[in-house]
Amino acid sequence: MQFTLVGLIIIIAGCSMLLSKTIEAMFAFTMICTLMGGSAALVMSSLGGSSIAPSNVALVFLTLRVFLPSKNAAKPFNAAFRTNILFLCFAAYAAISAGTMPYIFKEQISVVPLKPLGLRNMYDSFPLKPSSQNITAPVYIAGSFMVAICSFIAIRQKRAVLSFVRTATWITWIHLALGIASVTLPLSVWGFFKAMFRNGSYGQLEQSIGGFTRISGIWPEPSGFAAYGFCWFALMSELWLRNVMPRRTGLAALAMALVLVASTSSTAYVSLAGYGAILVLRAMIFPEFFSSGKVVRIILAGLAVATFASLLMLANSDLADRLFTILKRMTVDKAESSSAEQRAFWAKQGFAAFKISYGLGIGAGSFRSSSLATAILGSMGLIGVATFLGYLAVIFRPMRNSSFSQSATPIGAVGEASSWAAISSMLPAVLGAASPDPGAVFSIFAGVALGLTPFRISRKPVTQRRSATSGALPLAGVDPSRTPLDPITAKLLQGRPK
Repeated sequence: MQFTLVGLIIIIAGCSMLLSKTIEAMFAFTMICTLMGGSAALVMSSLGGSSIAPSNVALVFLTLRVFLPSKNAAKPFNAAFRTNILFLCFAAYAAISAGTMPYIFKEQISVVPLKPLGLRNMYDSFPLKPSSQNITAPVYIAGSFMVAICSFIAIRQKRAVLSFVRTATWITWIHLALGIASVTLPLSVWGFFKAMFRNGSYGQLEQSIGGFTRISGIWPEPSGFAAYGFCWFALMSELWLRNVMPRRTGLAALAMALVLVASTSSTAYVSLAGYGAILVLRAMIFPEFFSSGKVVRIILAGLAVATFASLLMLANSDLADRLFTILKRMTVDKAESSSAEQRAFWAKQGFAAFKISYGLGIGAGSFRSSSLATAILGSMGLIGVATFLGYLAVIFRPMRNSSFSQSATPIGAVGEASSWAAISSMLPAVLGAASPDPGAVFSIFAGVALGLTPFRISRKPVTQRRSATSGALPLAGVDPSRTPLDPITAKLLQGRPK
């Protein structure tokens, strides 16, 4: 086990915050650590050089802080575990499958390992056998589960909702600033900075297209940068739609959208298109959710971007040709590229693994996919698919009117926005996730959404809300009026005009 400079800094900061700071402060610290997606805090040489991400190390301190005795903090452990029971089942089966299935189905199928070393061509594969990734993948999934538990508990603390929104806004701005810096700063300056953060044992790729350097920030590749940025863009957009700190969240959403468009990442384009389609459907089915002012602002923002792009192209025809070529290569021509063919080959492994294992899966961490859906299907089978889809349903609460209408409380609005952000984060995951681990950002959104479930009460409920004892989804046994959330938070969060 080898510590990196980033890891030492996080450990020192975590130790200093452990006893002196609140749970919500430690939660914000863990959220910020997710920014370093291309970094390694620890390198496990005994596990084939696997990297432990900074967010995982921060999670250790968050978990300790949550479980440490505290007189001034309410800690609804029972509610947290009960509400996340399906995620617990998902994580448990990941561990069971990883420890058994690679032995049961050994050499019955050839797959690309999760850590593909020594590949001779893009269709190269190796007979299935147990590997160190069957240890690390379940650990990462268990870590994601603990992120959801800790997020659930943290968001119930005083002023935690306000801290969450502010931290999420800062993360959005920092991420897009790092992305811009990666293509605008001189190589000598940026190279020194990124060397400290891009130290993980991942494929650290430097890519350019049409003479333009693609935006990757401190992430290993542009698709990772785009996927992470899209998650926070979705949260900022949903918060803005609900008038939660609208000036901050709206501007952050717009800026991130522009950077995602400029990233030349097909992951960004498909995710943005998918999210846009979802917004259009919501506007058609639930028009009362969108105020006329919001619709006008969205249209004006779109026209402004289109006008700016048109004027730029008219001023420089060569630039227009190059931009058109880039856009074509990353959209229309992308499906015929060697990268797309390789990703399709990786994704198909999930179906083959599902079939050869009779629906049980060949074990978490046994193969590399290019989609969260096929990764879960092939490695964890029907049990993994059922538990994860069930958990998504618990987060989203599709049969409740509160999922599609404005909340009567600003705290509930944050919960609804987090629910939509968690579901929206599945768009880039379905397009490019290598393993069945949904990731820390998804778990943060999920924990916050479930932690604020009692406040997600719509303005015009279709049916009367049932209590936790009447068979409805668990409300964690919490009465919103008696929850230890600072009442001033509601005034600080809400910015809706009267």
